Amino acid sequence: MKRLLAALGALIVMGGMLWTGLRQRDSPAAGRPDHRPETSRVDRRAVFDLSGASDRIESLLEGAERADVAAYLASFGGPLRARVEREAGERGRVAFAAELRRAARARKSHAVFAPVPDGESPDAARITVESTFADRIQRQTYRLVRGDAGWLITDVESARDRVPKNALGSLATFQEPEGVPVATEEAEAEVQDMQD
Repeated sequence: MKRLLAALGALIVMGGMLWTGLRQRDSPAAGRPDHRPETSRVDRRAVFDLSGASDRIESLLEGAERADVAAYLASFGGPLRARVEREAGERGRVAFAAELRRAARARKSHAVFAPVPDGESPDAARITVESTFADRIQRQTYRLVRGDAGWLITDVESARDRVPKNALGSLATFQEPEGVPVATEEAEAEVQDMQD
């Protein structure tokens, strides 16, 4: 049920973002004389082929869930891979695998956002992943570069964890509204009676 609600929430957010983007494209500012004609505008996301970037993030998360150290390490490239391999070596493969499994089990759900171009290169992308834990929501942005081995994660930026007001999974509390939000005929009649 929680995964269904998380997926539904992600769909609503993505739908809102799509709707907002379509509204901005059709805005009156598009008719300004200094605005380039629609035929000359190039949507970088349409030009850049970012397919497969999300698959790399999913394989990273699945590797962590299975405690498959080799699959987890295969998702990284460059200096970040060397750093993660060094950490796995220092802890020992068994302890590192146990830590991956523990972290994956602590995650209640996650949402992987669509890849976006990272700079001007068609072989660089950013993907944001929002993970829900029992006590917080964590947002991480993965930077990926496409090479001969496909998309590889080269950097991870973690935003500060957000702690919701109510504990995740707890029952929502109802707060009585302050008053009638929209004037009705009855409310207007009561105001008129008070004024008379």
